[in-house]
Parts: sequence; structure tokens; C-alpha cells
Amino acid sequence: MVRIELKLRLSITLFIISTMSFAGGDISKEDILFNSRHVCIVEPASGKGVLVWHRCKKENEALIKQSGLRASGKHGYSFFRAPFMYCEQVDRSSPESELQSLYGGKTLEDVKKTDTDSGYIFIRVDPRQTYVYPSELRVKIPSNKKLVTEMDFSKKLLSGFLLTKNKEEEQEGKCQLWNLNTGNTIWRVIRNSYSMGYCDYDSYLDLSVEYPYSEHNIKYQSEILVDMDVIPPSYFVNWYLSENI
Repeated sequence: MVRIELKLRLSITLFIISTMSFAGGDISKEDILFNSRHVCIVEPASGKGVLVWHRCKKENEALIKQSGLRASGKHGYSFFRAPFMYCEQVDRSSPESELQSLYGGKTLEDVKKTDTDSGYIFIRVDPRQTYVYPSELRVKIPSNKKLVTEMDFSKKLLSGFLLTKNKEEEQEGKCQLWNLNTGNTIWRVIRNSYSMGYCDYDSYLDLSVEYPYSEHNIKYQSEILVDMDVIPPSYFVNWYLSENI
């Protein structure tokens, strides 16, 4: 019994250490700019928290950086893409290395060269007080009233989400579906599979994917909700406001 308790305490201690590591250290009350039931935004100059981004139209980027980011009129939130990568520790040697740790793939400069129509707004959030929601909830549940209820079933702390490994696999002739509430997956037989592991509505034997399942990998298709009418420019990460980025 004593050994079990010691192992449990060790596991909890290691988890706390790991979450503090990718949070950039202990986040104090003075570091927090905004805190709600969905998100905790951290002072950008603190260097703490996790970098997350909002993509906007390129022609709107300058105005947003001057006057702030307004919430969606339909849902009442601003949406930021949740990190993609399994991440135990964030490389904080530069903002670019932070993004590589959290999102992987191309650098921001590479993205900007290929995606010339988009602009990016960045904030820092405390992963231990910020929740992640599957993006497909808004598609599967058009009713705002029901959406609020289902969000509580699907939400996951960002700290745990970062430590969740990608479950995407391939099985010939089958399509992987993700449960938006639990994150678990099931397989469905498909017809005319052009790419193993990828689902196309036209390929299903059963042409519908009913809630709570989605054909989109929630590790890549999840978001952070900011419930503010307007996020002021002072909340944005200053490094990205320079003209050379």
C-alpha cells in the first residue's frame, strides 16, 4: 500500500513538473490578463504560457493588430487553433522554436510564403487553466443552446491535450472516426478508398457520420475559445507585430 502511494505521489509530482515545463514556469496572478471558464490569457511579455494562433484574412491583419480581435457574431467567441503536437517540453529559445514544438511542420515564414491570403494573431495561454474543444462541434451541432451543453462533455485541459499522442492510423478499406466527447476512435468500412485512413463522404457505405463521431482527427482539428467581445492589441504577442514577420 505504501509503495502504491509513493508511486502515485511520484506520478503526480512528475506530471506537475512536466506541465510547469511547457507552461514556461509558474504563472502568477500578476501574469494573467484574462481568465474565464474557457481560457486563461497570459501577459505576452512574460514569455510564459503556450503560444496559440488565430488565422484571419490578410487584409484584416493590420486592423486587428491596431483595434483588437472581435468575437464571432454567431458564436460569441474568438477561435484559436490548439497545438497539434505531442509535447512534453517547449523549446523556448525563440518564438519560432516554440511554434515548432507545439505545431510542428513548416515554420511560420514558410507558411506565410505559401499562404499569402492569411494573417496570424498570437496570444499566450496558461495550459493548466485553458480548455480545448473539437472544431467539429460547431459543424455537428448548429444549435447554440445545445452546443453549450455538449461543449462540457468534450472539453479537455490544454495541459492534458499536449500530452495526448496522435492516434491517427491507417487500415486498408477502412476509415478512422473520432469520438468528439472522449477522443477515442472506431473504424468504419468504406468504399472506393482513394487514400487509406482518409474519409470522404462519397466513400461511405453508410453516407452519414453521426454525432458524436467525426472523420476529422481531433488532434489536428481542435480549438481554444476566447469569450471576450474584443481581445485588445495589448494581449497579442509583440514579437509578431514587427514589420519583418
